Amino acid sequence: MTIKYGVVTIDDLCQELNEWNTLYLSGRMHKPIKILRDEPRVKIAYNKNLISALRVAMLLLPEKFSEHELYSTISKISYTGDPRMKFAENPYKIEAIVNTQIHEFHQLYFPLINKLPNIQVISNKQTNGTYKSLIQDFNPISRANMIQQLPKKFKNRLYYAYSQKEKYKKINHNEVYKNYNNSFEKMMIEDEYFHQELIKTIKTTWRNIQKLELFSRKNK
Repeated sequence: MTIKYGVVTIDDLCQELNEWNTLYLSGRMHKPIKILRDEPRVKIAYNKNLISALRVAMLLLPEKFSEHELYSTISKISYTGDPRMKFAENPYKIEAIVNTQIHEFHQLYFPLINKLPNIQVISNKQTNGTYKSLIQDFNPISRANMIQQLPKKFKNRLYYAYSQKEKYKKINHNEVYKNYNNSFEKMMIEDEYFHQELIKTIKTTWRNIQKLELFSRKNK
């Protein structure tokens, strides 16, 4: 058994799980892990982190998908933008993670799936290891609501990416955060390039790890 370890304060861990500043810790904790210490604040932040991963995956997936596709998409979040996946890592790493732990993924995420109002089970067949088939509400309002509930730092990066687009420059982006009818998010979700922008935001978030590591080295 290989064990990876590090040191982080409870405050920093909870902030990362809630806001997705780097995806370094939050991304690792999208996948099945063993919690060794029951800390109430971490438990709440950890649950929020899983729901955030579920929402991002749903925004990347089509209307209908399998559990296997869902867990593969969730697993990809923390590897998107990681240069090691192009050179050093096993190109089938994500597939291996899901295939060997799909039961654990099911136990981790299915209770959350059952609580969300915009995703339903459409098949209970568990053949060929694919588990259940799912369908999500593809109504723009429902999907815009998911954008609004994304982690703070991650969502801010996505908003900023759209603020740089020519067609959205006339919008007062200082008012976006006061927007209660999801009108800006609906424009985003209806943009034909939304899928690409969401992936770019994941990559930008991952690259923030490298910036922090560089800053840390300079200040040693």
